Amino acid sequence: TRCASKRLKTRSDASQGSFRAALRYHAGVRVTRIARYGAEALAFVAGLVLCLPLLGTDAFCLDDSFIHLAYAKSIHLGEGISYNPFDSETGFSSPLWLGLLSLWPFGLPSILAVKCLGALLHAASAALGAALCRECEPETPHVAWVAGVFFAATPLALQGATSGMEVPLATLLTLAFTLALLRERLGLAACMGGLAYLARPETLAFTACFSASRALELRSAGKLVAMLGPGAALLVFGAYCSTVSGHFWPNTFYVKGGAHPAAGLTYLAKEVLILQPVVASVAGLALLIRGLQEAARKRSFALPSIVLSGCVTLLAIACSRRLYPDLRFYQSRYFVIVLWVLPLAAACGLARLRRGVAVLLCGTLCLANGYLCFYNNSLQLAQERGVDRLHVDVARYVAASLPKESVIGVEGAGASRYFTPRSMRIVDLVGLNDRHLAHLGANPFLKLCYVRDRGVTHFAYPAGYAAALDRAFELTTLVRFAEPAYAQLDPPRPWVVTVARVNRPRAEFAAFCAQLH
Repeated sequence: TRCASKRLKTRSDASQGSFRAALRYHAGVRVTRIARYGAEALAFVAGLVLCLPLLGTDAFCLDDSFIHLAYAKSIHLGEGISYNPFDSETGFSSPLWLGLLSLWPFGLPSILAVKCLGALLHAASAALGAALCRECEPETPHVAWVAGVFFAATPLALQGATSGMEVPLATLLTLAFTLALLRERLGLAACMGGLAYLARPETLAFTACFSASRALELRSAGKLVAMLGPGAALLVFGAYCSTVSGHFWPNTFYVKGGAHPAAGLTYLAKEVLILQPVVASVAGLALLIRGLQEAARKRSFALPSIVLSGCVTLLAIACSRRLYPDLRFYQSRYFVIVLWVLPLAAACGLARLRRGVAVLLCGTLCLANGYLCFYNNSLQLAQERGVDRLHVDVARYVAASLPKESVIGVEGAGASRYFTPRSMRIVDLVGLNDRHLAHLGANPFLKLCYVRDRGVTHFAYPAGYAAALDRAFELTTLVRFAEPAYAQLDPPRPWVVTVARVNRPRAEFAAFCAQLH
């Protein structure tokens, strides 16, 4: 009996020990999962929360946002991918964003719906940023928590998220490509790289540079398989543009493209990098340098390759298009797609720092980030007021006051097309949405001859167009819309858009056009 009771006690103790071990195991699994996904969850929530102050306005900070909506509207109305009904123009450089807008949210998208979509994409980008930081610093996973918040609070990325443009989508796909390639998932990387190109063509510079650096690091040409996706996307979109317009690139390339390295590098420093907390603060620069030093010490080339690819992309964007130092987000948005490399490197710089030093540097960087976010948010709200006044109000006036069969020449081609009746024809004077104007060169009177042949009846134009239009046409001013401090310019200054009726072409201008014919 005594032996039997001892055996029972032994079995009981063993079962209790197994039960405790099972509890400890499952608790450990929960803790591991929280540690693994907590940083991503925090980053996602931070991204959404930081976007909330910019969701309360029913306006975009760029008129170009309405261009995408105008094409999406054409798709909903069964007119194909067109600007005016059935004209099949290539006035967009982000076909993926256009396709996403045509599906979101299962109807013609409103401004608030598009802003919410951008906020979700931005939050997802912040979560991927945290995961990417853990991939670069697997030995110190706690820095991923900081990286996610740094990603979410990048000032220009926040503005891009609620701008109505393709910025957060391109950022998300570029991050997804980077993470997939680091994890050796080449098929997924190729797919993400191709989608990234269709979201923003400039991502091609990043995907090519990062694929090449990984191939050199691992001495494996197989890593270049990831470039099959971007290469295929380039050919497909180029074939589409060639079929529609007869040119390999969309209209936007011929209007905005061109090598201007000096102006581009000046713009990059003056309007982009100065708004990056990692660059604009001593603490941020210290963490950036330490992150790269730590990677070199460990002989880990993942982070240096990412930073190098980001810098190459920034320089490629700066040197490959016309950039004007007095324009703000209108052109700085091109760079946002790779600005996440800066907070990534800064977060990795926190690894193995003494606690006091890490808290000091991180706190200083957070203060700089908070100030720049507040400044940029205030600037964005001012830009939204300007776009509302100079573009949306103009479009609503045109829709309500002019004949429904009017042909209107406009400089701001987004809201003017989106808010006006489809019976009106909108002629984009810049040429972004007109394949013929896009290739007529810089002579304004050559372009105006083409506009005259389109039968234009009215113009809506800023002051910069007044001299050429007055020399070409006899105009009657109908109304002027003024903004005393147009915040898209640096520094802000008064801006006026005039709506005028065309009476007749002037005799000298008509003779000039007749000679061309």
